[in-house]
Amino acid sequence: MNRRKIAVIGGGASGLAATIRAAECGADVAVIEKKEQAGKKLLLTGNGRCNLTNTVLSADYYRGPGRVLTEEILERFGTEELCSFFESLGLYLREQRGGIYPRTMQAQSVLSVLLNRVRMLGIRMVYNTNVTGIGKEDGKFVISTDSGVFHADAVILACGSEAGVKDRRPFSAVRILRELGHTVEEPRPALTCLYGEKGERPGWEGVRVYGSVSFQDETHEGELQLTSGGISGIPVFQLSHRVSEALQTSEEAEIRMDFLPEKSGEDLLGILLSDRKSPVFGRLRADEYLKGMLPKNLIPAVMKAGGLQKKILGLYSEGEFRRLAEAIKHYPFRAVKTGSFQEAQTVSGGIDPDELKPGLESRIVPGLYITGELLNTHGLCGGYNLHLAFSSGLIAGEAAAGRGENDPE
Repeated sequence: MNRRKIAVIGGGASGLAATIRAAECGADVAVIEKKEQAGKKLLLTGNGRCNLTNTVLSADYYRGPGRVLTEEILERFGTEELCSFFESLGLYLREQRGGIYPRTMQAQSVLSVLLNRVRMLGIRMVYNTNVTGIGKEDGKFVISTDSGVFHADAVILACGSEAGVKDRRPFSAVRILRELGHTVEEPRPALTCLYGEKGERPGWEGVRVYGSVSFQDETHEGELQLTSGGISGIPVFQLSHRVSEALQTSEEAEIRMDFLPEKSGEDLLGILLSDRKSPVFGRLRADEYLKGMLPKNLIPAVMKAGGLQKKILGLYSEGEFRRLAEAIKHYPFRAVKTGSFQEAQTVSGGIDPDELKPGLESRIVPGLYITGELLNTHGLCGGYNLHLAFSSGLIAGEAAAGRGENDPE
């Protein structure tokens, strides 16, 4: 009996998951990977610890127009189902603050069990090969690459995105999808840092401070990392998609940072006014007093934002204290651009979700399946993007092998 031939383009998280599931369902699978090895980006996830998924999982943790599609994916493969998949590969897991990690806390363990199963299933891996085009002849796919032509009954496009990639060769997936007739929203960097106005140097480079960052109606709290030209850290990453959208129609987007989120503005003002009268604190210069509250290199920027002079705390007026409290609780940062693709963890944008069936098969090109970062949805930090990559790969692998869910059209 002739087995269904499937070409998986991309040997990353979603590609390896799709490959394994399709082969387990009886398909003859080959993986075409642009790099010299599979899973290179996977090794970098979670600072090398590889946060696979999260115990709290819903479409609320995802951004983009593909909410319905995201809900369908998460319903098919939730946290429990994805954990079961990895346990079946021999990976031991651990939970830490809601995140699910390999017990070793090493991404290499995840890649190792995936590749072990690939070898056991006899899957062909083709490395150092860049796909340049996809077409169809007599109902079969013809895949053009820089090292020859491949043929397949079905294709799973799982080649990720430009996020975090240093490869100089052009990323061709968006162009290929458009050539095949698909609508693709231009990808933009997501989960990335933000840069301020050119030439602005607050002097806070290298500062790490616990705080919160707000834009429009969204706020995220955690460790903020301040750089010579901007701001970074997980709370900033979580907002970067919204900021990127705003920058499409405006030259800047004003962010507000709170460097003391555990205190309300009124509570902080009360503390400052009280300490002004203290025989101990009242005789300190303001910048010296603030060293007990804020990192040293952050203080000049805060005082500048409040329009304050370096003078004895007891000499400050109530109006000056209000400006100081405002600068600490609502520090203004005008973002003018996001980090580059290379600095980003993932992307926003991708294929129009209405052009995909529940099994992630194209409605325009039968036999073509789309997974991972090419879907027009991306998650927040916390294992959500890896979960989407793996689960979408598993769904596409089943469907491409003829065992998954598709529309009854």
